[in-house]
Amino acid sequence: MSRELQPEALRRLAESLSRLPGLGRRSAERAALALLDWKPDELKQLAERLASLSEDVGNCRLCFLPTDLRKGELCPVCADPRRDRSLICVVESVSMAVPIEKSGYRGCYHVLGGKLSPLDGVGPGQLHLESLRQRSAEAECREVLLATSTDIEGQATAAYIAELCARPGLTLSRLAQGIPIGADLSHTDSASMAMAIARRNQF
Repeated sequence: MSRELQPEALRRLAESLSRLPGLGRRSAERAALALLDWKPDELKQLAERLASLSEDVGNCRLCFLPTDLRKGELCPVCADPRRDRSLICVVESVSMAVPIEKSGYRGCYHVLGGKLSPLDGVGPGQLHLESLRQRSAEAECREVLLATSTDIEGQATAAYIAELCARPGLTLSRLAQGIPIGADLSHTDSASMAMAIARRNQF
């Protein structure tokens, strides 16, 4: 939609929506236009939910996953006695924990809040690393699964954590990397193929 045809309020809304992951300028404009078709009471309810978001949702005091502050300081995972507390999966963001949870994983999590990136001004002090070190030092913790990105910053973050948390009796593991299930080998990039070969398993 041409900017000349957009009221200023609609442009401002689209600009705010464009900050959301996965929404580019055009997608944000479409979302803003779609909201015009909502009934006034639906828009009011959405506005109220957005306004109360920071009061109702916070970070779990243990793992930093989102938690309903009205129900306590622990997220559903940390509050669940059925979870395996001996295993902590380290992720950079909440969105990275979602596919892991869907896989049937039954351990606990630790959200770093990013990854080490000196060029962007992100050092150890900007991440939830000290709390991770403390959790991994507890006797009940027997394994820390490093599920950071496979890019340079993610690998550096995993290496830093491995050194930070290393102690006798603690296993430091990394998500397997290589060829995804169902992939056509002819379309596999050389880096993934090299990783798959280097980490091959006995058949």
